Amino acid sequence: MKVLWLTYDLPYPLHSGGKLRAYHLIKGLSQNHKIDLFSFIRSESQLQHLPELQKYCQRVETFRRPRTWSPRNVLLCGFSTLPFAAATYYFPGAQKKIEQMLREGNYNLVHFESFYPAVYLPLARKLGLKTLMGNENVEYQIYQRFADQKILPFKFLLSLDVFKMKKFEESRWRLADVNIAPSKDDADAVSKVTGKECSVVPNAVDSEGFSRIQKQPHEGMVCLFVGDFTYLTNQDAVKWLADEIISNVKCQMSKQYQMSNVKFLLVGRNPTSHIKDLASDRITVDDTVEDVRDAYPRADIFLAPIRIGGGTRLKILEAMAAGLPVVSTTVGVEGLEVRKGKEVLIADTPQEFAQKIDRLLKNPSLRDKIGEAGRALVRQKYDWQLSVAKLNKVYESL
Repeated sequence: MKVLWLTYDLPYPLHSGGKLRAYHLIKGLSQNHKIDLFSFIRSESQLQHLPELQKYCQRVETFRRPRTWSPRNVLLCGFSTLPFAAATYYFPGAQKKIEQMLREGNYNLVHFESFYPAVYLPLARKLGLKTLMGNENVEYQIYQRFADQKILPFKFLLSLDVFKMKKFEESRWRLADVNIAPSKDDADAVSKVTGKECSVVPNAVDSEGFSRIQKQPHEGMVCLFVGDFTYLTNQDAVKWLADEIISNVKCQMSKQYQMSNVKFLLVGRNPTSHIKDLASDRITVDDTVEDVRDAYPRADIFLAPIRIGGGTRLKILEAMAAGLPVVSTTVGVEGLEVRKGKEVLIADTPQEFAQKIDRLLKNPSLRDKIGEAGRALVRQKYDWQLSVAKLNKVYESL
């Protein structure tokens, strides 16, 4: 098949879960299909990464979108039915470029990877093309969880936009010829709206690549968090970690370790000023890592204090593939076939997080046991080759 992929950002370098998913699916699909890519970019500097994508895509086109919080985007959101997240991707120039590709490309399928570029899905349907909605999660649920934590009047304003987001997202599910989702929970949510099957194409990891990772020597014990800090879920997780969890770790700390020997490493692109200000003797903020796989060998424990989320967390799968024991919230492992106390330790309060971290710090055999169980699960169920095979079947069905 000849397929046009649309992504919200250039899927390389592999800075975030969305980029990892898009890159590995495109890479795998290119063995059996001809892939063209249309991607939004944030800056011209991203164009230096086109050669990596051109290995798997016959054609790559980009459109630079202005900054998110522009007066234009705010006004478009305020005076249209578009939610803010979709309004930031709607531009006449981009639509003209996409329409030209759709008319001239002789595509068998148009794949909209995630909620954001789906603002152009009606255009593809209008031109009589088959469409696939690649849901990376149920987007409005993430923002609803975030809104629930806010106070008035912010809660009211966010809830209003979430209402628009829900209507927008559900309309795209119905309009698409087929939907996919990364977990059964998300797939069930889509199917409930459309009345049609939504195939599960799980997030995954490059098991072979992670098997070559070698642990790097470092001082003390390092607890790692990884994530793109432009996302609300990661900003909230880091805030909770810094404001409440770390102080409880200090209180719960085993006599075997001094708090000065325990470090917290925050790795991710685009840290906010608040996150940068967290840097101290105890906390390191590193936004220079080009490939997130380079972060895992520098740590002993992986933390996923996720309170807002949907889909499945690629960062958790990658940590497991690297053999790190994971401490996560229940929300963090939603959609993953993990067993509490086997492949992951679950903690939903700052006190529980501190207790689980302390257990791992003082028990090397437990760290190894949890880490190896997680690695085995990833190899069995969450390798990109398995996910690509499932997506190939969806393509063939069309």
